[in-house]
Amino acid sequence: MMDPALSFFQSLNNFADLQQLVDNGEAEGPHLECKSPASPQLNRGLRVELAEAVSGFANSGGGVIIWGISASRHPASGLDVLTQIVPIGNCRIFGQQIDRAIPTIAYPSVQAEPSKILVESVEATRGVVVTYIPPTSGDPVQSLLDREFYFRIGDHFDKMPYEILKRMFLGTAGPDLYPIFDNRLVSLGPDGTWNIPIILENRSSAVAEHTQLSVEILNPDVCQNIRPDVFYDASAMNPDKRIYMSDIDKFVYRGKRYLAGRLFVSMKKDERPETILKLAVEIFSSRMRASRWYISVQLDKEGFSLKEAQGEYLY
Repeated sequence: MMDPALSFFQSLNNFADLQQLVDNGEAEGPHLECKSPASPQLNRGLRVELAEAVSGFANSGGGVIIWGISASRHPASGLDVLTQIVPIGNCRIFGQQIDRAIPTIAYPSVQAEPSKILVESVEATRGVVVTYIPPTSGDPVQSLLDREFYFRIGDHFDKMPYEILKRMFLGTAGPDLYPIFDNRLVSLGPDGTWNIPIILENRSSAVAEHTQLSVEILNPDVCQNIRPDVFYDASAMNPDKRIYMSDIDKFVYRGKRYLAGRLFVSMKKDERPETILKLAVEIFSSRMRASRWYISVQLDKEGFSLKEAQGEYLY
């Protein structure tokens, strides 16, 4: 599932990388949008712009939003060229607001990697937020704030014409299942056991059937105990692995979340207790290209949080 936008996102890791973009005269384009908000608040106006960008980039091969770089129109080329780094105050909180908003402002829900927070020093509160929007592999993505479908044309977003929208829907030949880890649905019992539901959502209008799900615990050594409910333990057939599987005999429709099962996990309580649980989730379904997702979740006194989600096709 690698794409040019993801490669670009992964190449930005510090202020020097951002300054290089400015020095090189980088311009906004099919995979890059820059914004320099006046205040570090995801207000109504910025939420609308973010929803437009999520829809537009998802429908056009993915893209990157850099919050904290200004751009101006070049008189000769007519391109919006990056001109200056404009650090945002309280950038970490602003980045959290963006990450929390992305799954809620578009449909089908877009699951993006956590935004990068780039600062000049560890103590700095002002910095730049870099957000990656992945491309959709299922139905086109709609902004939920104005009910419009967008796509990227050059350096701007535009409403998608009906004919293109129709072709995108008709081009969805198979289902597109992906895992959901929603912190609102995870709970911690009084005995320190985490109740983690494994949920599937279908981003395609094609119905998923004959689905199989496997969940592998990649770091079982940090767990005191692992107990599934409806999952069956397939570890014996996979030596040196902790794998739990579920055969789903019901249809999974677009927009309807399906609970595949739950894992009950308690973490070891050492002097320096581990808080990161690493999972590999594989999804197989008729007429769908099988996929594997690498998931890292944090389980600590602050609660449950998704730290990383990276997907790839199995073949």
